Amino acid sequence: MHIDILKFDQFRGHQVEKIRLTNDHNVSVGVLTMGAILNEFSVPQADGRKNLVLSFDQTKKYYDNPFYIGMAIGRTAGRIKDGTMPLAKGAVHLPPNENNNTHHGGPHGFFDYLWDYHLQKGEDFLSVTFTHQIKESDDGYPGNIAVAITFKLTNDDQVIITYQGTADQPTLFNPTCHAYFNLSNRDHVLNHQLTIASAQYLAVDQQKIPTGEFLATASTAYDFRQPVKLQDAIAALQSTPEKGLDDIFKINENAAPIAKLQDLDSKDALEIYSKRNGLVVYTANALDDTLSFTRGPGRPQMGIAMEAQTLPDTHNHPDFGDITLSANEPQSYTITYRYLKGN
Repeated sequence: MHIDILKFDQFRGHQVEKIRLTNDHNVSVGVLTMGAILNEFSVPQADGRKNLVLSFDQTKKYYDNPFYIGMAIGRTAGRIKDGTMPLAKGAVHLPPNENNNTHHGGPHGFFDYLWDYHLQKGEDFLSVTFTHQIKESDDGYPGNIAVAITFKLTNDDQVIITYQGTADQPTLFNPTCHAYFNLSNRDHVLNHQLTIASAQYLAVDQQKIPTGEFLATASTAYDFRQPVKLQDAIAALQSTPEKGLDDIFKINENAAPIAKLQDLDSKDALEIYSKRNGLVVYTANALDDTLSFTRGPGRPQMGIAMEAQTLPDTHNHPDFGDITLSANEPQSYTITYRYLKGN
């Protein structure tokens, strides 16, 4: 096992570094100090290496599009209607960045910062922890918050991301990772098979804000309780505005894993574990060739984002969960990606 600290490029007048963790199986994870962006999750194959996440070769390219590719998302994932939530018996008004709504932490979410970091090497793991003190005046959320995001790579090929927040007054905390996965050597994920431990998904309005209604996945194109080939699922969704998945699934209680993605060519697979009750799945329907990825020009369904989180817009729907972070009481959430080698 070893850790490499690589100079990636310059962005906004700062040197951006890439911290690469490599385990004894030659599986590597690379994260940028800018935005805590997951730039690499690469695995060996017979003719070289394969990066399982969509990535760019320049930091600027991550910020020249609206897709949050690989970025750390916080303080809150998802959309908050009208940027308004009740908190501590008062209304909180958050900066909007999509119509009148606050999306993925607003205009100055976790992705907007250059993070400090420290490294750790254990007997069977490597880790990098990114830290930043975010002031109320920085992102418009109530209270100052100390955030730590740890990427741990184990020798059994798990990537464990832990988000911890501690605030000096009540605030909101619902972070996630916005990586787009493609486990194949193709420029699309149509040959992937997806399983989700979910019997319900959320109805949403035209701005993708939940209405509060739970819809049954059974007998619909949103039923992934058994493995479904994404080509078939997307074909069944051509009558929707998205022409693919851009949906919020309620995860079955105590499900483990909550989802599994498998490339039907190599049989490589990825399992996702989370104790929270939501998974947003987006099949990158709007990507196009104006984006220049390390694996080639962008195209629809080039990757799939699977964002584990608490169901969004909780203030309108108390049964969705609670994303309140109490003052001086640390809270942490973990998302685990387990890589399973195929052929």
